Amino acid sequence: MKKILPIFLTVILMFFSQSCGLMKMYNMTNCDFSFQRITGISWAGIDFMKNGFDYKLLDVSTIAKCTKAIVNKDFTINCALELKATNPGKKDAELEGFDYILYYGNDKVGDGVSTNKNKIVVPAKGGTTTIPMSFRVDLADLVDIKHPVQSGEKMVNIISDISKMGDGNTPFVVKLRPHFRIGNNIVNGPYFTIRDN
Repeated sequence: MKKILPIFLTVILMFFSQSCGLMKMYNMTNCDFSFQRITGISWAGIDFMKNGFDYKLLDVSTIAKCTKAIVNKDFTINCALELKATNPGKKDAELEGFDYILYYGNDKVGDGVSTNKNKIVVPAKGGTTTIPMSFRVDLADLVDIKHPVQSGEKMVNIISDISKMGDGNTPFVVKLRPHFRIGNNIVNGPYFTIRDN
């Protein structure tokens, strides 16, 4: 009898810890996610948050950097973005992190994994949390290296679209897969889609 009681208590604790983890997963899947705002965009050594997003208004040295990047087959844009999570439920929602896939229209242009060190908590009853994420957008398949000037203009136009994420009218889509802790294990939830339109 003395041996059975600790085993029984252990099983009960494991059950409650797993059901708690499943409840947090359920709470997170009921949250509403949206693009909040872009906090950084750079390409070819150019900080577009400072330089602007209109190709026709860029100075000659900036256009030269764009052209050089295309000739060198550098089509990777570095971005920082904030997601907004709102929890309409009665209980807090939690996740340990996430991975994601980024699309521009129907084209996959990037993916990544969150780098947060602490779990992400979205407070209950309409509470909101801002979730920072960074990603690299690879546009190699969307430009034509044979026409560097036109490709430079197209790259800057796409960067301009990136800068508008959060306005609700861009062709960007993120498929995000949250990671949850259930007991001592990290479990991947299902992917869900966040659109900016």
